[in-house]
Amino acid sequence: MPVMTDDEFFEWYGPWSPLDVEGVQRLLADFDAPWWIVGGHAIERFTGVHRPHEDVDIVVLSSDAPRLVQVLARTYHVWANASGTLTPLMDGRVDLPPDTVQLWVRRSAGSPWEADFGVALERDGRWVWRHDPTLPMTLDELTWVADDGVRFARPEIVLAHKARWRQPKDDLDLAAAWPLLSADAQAWLLATVRRMYPGHPWLDRLS
Repeated sequence: MPVMTDDEFFEWYGPWSPLDVEGVQRLLADFDAPWWIVGGHAIERFTGVHRPHEDVDIVVLSSDAPRLVQVLARTYHVWANASGTLTPLMDGRVDLPPDTVQLWVRRSAGSPWEADFGVALERDGRWVWRHDPTLPMTLDELTWVADDGVRFARPEIVLAHKARWRQPKDDLDLAAAWPLLSADAQAWLLATVRRMYPGHPWLDRLS
């Protein structure tokens, strides 16, 4: 499938006006299951180095997604993104398509999208990385909690995910985070990138 430009995306799906981290906190005040932030916001919170953001990436476990839909549906229209197809979850529906990878939310058809939630795979209550299902982690292994109570993915795990795509912003995130990682986190990231992406341009830096 060809990649859409921003203009093409907006023409088909409508514009985005994403929440910030504080907005996500308010949105999920009544959601009584774990959620965490990944992507650039997670790197920024770890490093303290600010950079522009296109959106905020939030994740919940698949077993908690139906409850999330119930909470969000009080205010928002919720759509399931499954295999690239958006399906509205109407009339209190919480039976998500089995291949749902994201939940998109907006207040109405005439409103911009405000957030999308990644629906994480899990096994025996542990998070499972879609790019390497042999690597399950507990929530404590996967995340850390900031002073304001927001849970973020650990930076080495975010960077391992970013290595797959390696956009210019990802190189900047690596440069900001790498010197601040513990020796164990650096060793894990190096071993993971070396195993999953032999010959990756980051390997010289990580070595």
